[in-house]
Amino acid sequence: MEGAERQDPEGAEPPLQGAEAAPANAEAAPASAEAAPASAEAAQASAEAAPASAEAAQASAEAAQASAEAAPANAEAAQASAEAAPASAEAAPASAEAAPASALLPPAPPTIEHFIGRRPHLRALQRAAEALVLERPVAVLVHGAAGMGKSALIHHFLMGLRRDKGPVVLRGRCALAAAESYKAFGGVMEALSRFLRRVSDDEVERLLPRDVRALARVFPVLSRVPAVASAPRPSESPDAQELRQRSFAALRQLLWRIAERSPLVVAIEDLQWSDIDSVALLLELTRPPDAPAMMFLGSFRDEDVATSAPLRALLDGMGLERRDAEAESAGARGRIEPARRDGELREIAVGPLSPLEAEELSLALLFARDDVTRARADAIARASRGNPRLLGELARDAQELSGEDGARGDAAWGRALDARLRRLPAQALRLLEVIAVAGEPIDAAVVARAAKLRDDERAPAMTLLLMEDLISARRAGEGELVEASHDRVRAAVVGRLDPEQLAARHRRLGRALEALGTADAEALSRHWLGAGDAARAGRLAERAAEEAAEALAFERAARLYELALGLRSREADVPEAERRALGVRCADALVNAGKSAEAARIYAAAAEGADGALSLELRRRAAEQYLRSGHIDEGIELVRAVLRAVGLSFPETPRRALVALLLHRAELRLRGLRFRERSEAEVRPEDLARIDACWTVTVGLSGVDMVRSAEFSARALLLALRAGEPYRVGRALAFEASSACMMGAPGRARAEELVAAVRALSERLDSPHLLGLSMMVSGMLEAFTAGRWKAASAWYEVADELLRDRCAGVSWELATTQLMASWARYYRGQIDALARTTPAVLRAAEQRGDLYAAAIFSVQATWVALASDDVAGARGAIAGALSRWTTSGFHLEHFVGLLGETYVDRYAGRAGAAMKRLTDAWPRLEGSMLLMMQNSRVMAHVERACTALAVAEAAPEPEPLIQAALRDAAALAREKTAWSDPFVPLIRAGAAELRGDREAAIAQLEAAAAGFDAADMPLYAAAARRQAGELLGGEKGLQRLLVADAVMARERIKSPARWAAMLAPGFGRGERVGWG
Repeated sequence: MEGAERQDPEGAEPPLQGAEAAPANAEAAPASAEAAPASAEAAQASAEAAPASAEAAQASAEAAQASAEAAPANAEAAQASAEAAPASAEAAPASAEAAPASALLPPAPPTIEHFIGRRPHLRALQRAAEALVLERPVAVLVHGAAGMGKSALIHHFLMGLRRDKGPVVLRGRCALAAAESYKAFGGVMEALSRFLRRVSDDEVERLLPRDVRALARVFPVLSRVPAVASAPRPSESPDAQELRQRSFAALRQLLWRIAERSPLVVAIEDLQWSDIDSVALLLELTRPPDAPAMMFLGSFRDEDVATSAPLRALLDGMGLERRDAEAESAGARGRIEPARRDGELREIAVGPLSPLEAEELSLALLFARDDVTRARADAIARASRGNPRLLGELARDAQELSGEDGARGDAAWGRALDARLRRLPAQALRLLEVIAVAGEPIDAAVVARAAKLRDDERAPAMTLLLMEDLISARRAGEGELVEASHDRVRAAVVGRLDPEQLAARHRRLGRALEALGTADAEALSRHWLGAGDAARAGRLAERAAEEAAEALAFERAARLYELALGLRSREADVPEAERRALGVRCADALVNAGKSAEAARIYAAAAEGADGALSLELRRRAAEQYLRSGHIDEGIELVRAVLRAVGLSFPETPRRALVALLLHRAELRLRGLRFRERSEAEVRPEDLARIDACWTVTVGLSGVDMVRSAEFSARALLLALRAGEPYRVGRALAFEASSACMMGAPGRARAEELVAAVRALSERLDSPHLLGLSMMVSGMLEAFTAGRWKAASAWYEVADELLRDRCAGVSWELATTQLMASWARYYRGQIDALARTTPAVLRAAEQRGDLYAAAIFSVQATWVALASDDVAGARGAIAGALSRWTTSGFHLEHFVGLLGETYVDRYAGRAGAAMKRLTDAWPRLEGSMLLMMQNSRVMAHVERACTALAVAEAAPEPEPLIQAALRDAAALAREKTAWSDPFVPLIRAGAAELRGDREAAIAQLEAAAAGFDAADMPLYAAAARRQAGELLGGEKGLQRLLVADAVMARERIKSPARWAAMLAPGFGRGERVGWG
């Protein structure tokens, strides 16, 4: 029934005749007295005539070819003649690629389908589609209970789309048990492949992105496109996560280019059966800003929101928060939500048909208008409760329904469907059982074999099931794929089988799929598990996991490895080493899937019973993943165990760590950086283990506890110099250089010496990793010791590219580079650039389970929100970031969160709340040792001083607050760096204005603006200049104000006055001069 609706209008193979509706007259129906009327949901599909025959469809091939890119043709043309073939490639073989006529069914006579009701829903879809004309992206989510006609609505809408040049429509759906990677995109990518094969070679060359080969690795179907298969292979990153990011970016770019060429619709149905990998890709394709100017149209069932983790992740990621009760209510009322997220996301709820619409549909299905039929139609409409699918089942039911005696809702549905199943011949029922147990589209020849049907039994059984609308079918190459027509049908059929019968069907499917020779390993694993053969299922799950990992479907690979691990652990004859290796591969897959905490647990479990070196390495990996995912206590506990195993200790307090750090650095000063070079093979394994353990703690604590991280960095450098292994020496030198950079201007000379040493080692060893580290630290050197943000940005850019292209396992290095680049953008006032880059890097951090990076990026998103004058969004970004981080201790995340909350409160005019929060947090900040870093120290004094000035604006006694701000200004003056110096006159200007010395305030603001200009900090300069203009008034003041506002407008800051008051407070107390 839904089979034809669910096909892809962009070049899909034609649906089998009869898959949508039974014939419209008794002569064409099966001989059985119970022959059913047309399916209700298929009837809802469209008002168009079905194609008359294969010959008629072929006759329109020329017209179809002319609009091969278009969605199905308009209803008026189709209604003009029942024999008219559709003008889309969905319904007619439009080219030599079209499949041959079906082996299952003869051509069926024409049928007229009806679409009743849903006019408001269609209008909402049509309004959403107007975004395509405006070249704006829009996402529409259609939802409702099972059987409400979501697929019919979408089909009818797509069939009605028409423009001067029709849109490209890429359509697919998710199947419950589909055994494929990125299963939501299977049909979409098939359609995309067909589209690319139809356009000219020159056009394809213009459309294909640089990394199309990476995309083809994830979706091999694209390799059928000659231009893709012959595309040059760029340098391929050895890092799996980076490869996946490239493939996602390539698809986003490809869709962007197609949408630029012509209107584009991507439709995916049944999202409740999606998978996390598909959700990650879908969110990447639709995320703002600069998303492809396409219409994404998705559907899902309300009742599955609570149980489908992928669906919940999608709704959360798209910004649609839904509670189960709300979903149920929405479905009941058929609510149509207005646009959300500035028109980017729309929600359409599909509820029951009205009583009049249900009765009209019943009459249309019963093919008569006499009084008896009207009475039966009324009974069916009431019993169906407005559910089109149920209405169709009741219309097929031979029993008479009358008054209030008939069952309603689910009970009526179950009774009607059960009656139809009982009437089926044995061969047809056996075939239907196998199709239902398969749970996904499956080759018709395979299910016929599994159902043990003879050749002469197959066609009649398949035809009957199609005509009864119990299955749907579509062509696929030289064969056909069949599946249950609706999940209700599948569930009802499977529910009738006892455990022995169910196992037998799984066993037959397993054997039939193995005989095919090309079956997916996951599908085979599922069927053999259902058949009770756990050992066989486990081996197949392991093979399927390896295939998923190769396709960069990390979530699927992790799930299958976990299944394989569980199943194979039951086998008595599996060697412990083999079981442990499987566990390690499972943990590796979980790391790639962003499930760091789960990976840590499996690494730790695999370490139990392993030999010394392997056990230590696995515990080290477990500690690293715990720390990365924010499980600080668990991570530090394992760190202590790892350090004890190699004879090292863990400093119990930050002060002890500081003392140890100072001692290590004194030793380094005395001994210098000399070392006698040895190969790794020449160094004792226990010495290498100590160095690597220190590196794990260094990286793991770098975003949590800067002092302990620096202590282990210095310790790692000392151990590496003694061991003499050059790569580890270079790695430790790089981190020690970054620590020197954080000291600010006083650490510049030492940092330059260390960076030069790293670069020399990287060139001599030809090590991309060391070279990338040296470039990253060079950016930090420019940023934090000299305030040269532009030069720093250039270093971060080349470091990011090199690490991505030539290094594996560098997620920490990439995250650190991206974080540093984001800080540089902020100081340079590039808020618009942050708006474009932050969503992508934030999602990447979340996908790899890096809560440290995700927390920092989330807080940085507050700047973007405030630029849009979105105070609530800014608060939400901070709350979301801090809610996922540990509440113990005071880490860098807490400090950055504190700064973000201070910005938001000052922007919102709540400086008092900001001052209280700063005052309460200051002792914890001092105890954390974060103020040892010059950058942190500068920003802490700046924000405390600015907040004191903002509070003083409304304070009855402002002088104590002014004096506090000036003490912070004095502390800043002692820092003596180019980027911190301008904050001193900025703060003094606010103090002078609050004391009534306007002339001094203006002079200090002018000095601050000039200093910020020299430091390449244009937004701070604009804030100072704007406040000076407000104080000056007249033509000079207006000139300064206009210059400042132009700078802010370039960064899309909606409220320059509020932004200036946030960055340069202290000017809201006195009278302004005005412009007269």
